[in-house]
Amino acid sequence: MKGYFALLEGTFLVQLLRPWARNLGKRIIQTPKVYLNDTGLLAYLLGATVDRLKAEGNLAGGVLENFVLMELRKQSTSSTTQPELFYWRTASGQDVDVVL
Repeated sequence: MKGYFALLEGTFLVQLLRPWARNLGKRIIQTPKVYLNDTGLLAYLLGATVDRLKAEGNLAGGVLENFVLMELRKQSTSSTTQPELFYWRTASGQDVDVVL
C-alpha cells in the first residue's frame, strides 16, 4: 500500500497532510490525511453532482476542504515565510482542518 501512495505522491496526484503535535514522535504515530491535487477529479470520482452536493452537506464540506487546502498549498509556495501545513485532531474527535 505504501508503494501506491508513493507513486500517487510522485506523480503529484495526491498530497498528504501530516498531523500537528508538539512531540515530533507523536506526529509519526498519527495517520496523515490524503488530498487529491485536482478537486474537479475528486468531485468526479465521488459522483458529486450539483444536486448531490446540495443534498449532502458532508460531501460538499469535504470537497470544499480539499479545494481550500490545495489553494493554501499553492499560495504558500510563493510566501516568504514558507509555512508548513498540518491538521490537528483531539482524541475526542474535535479537529482543525488546517494549521499553518
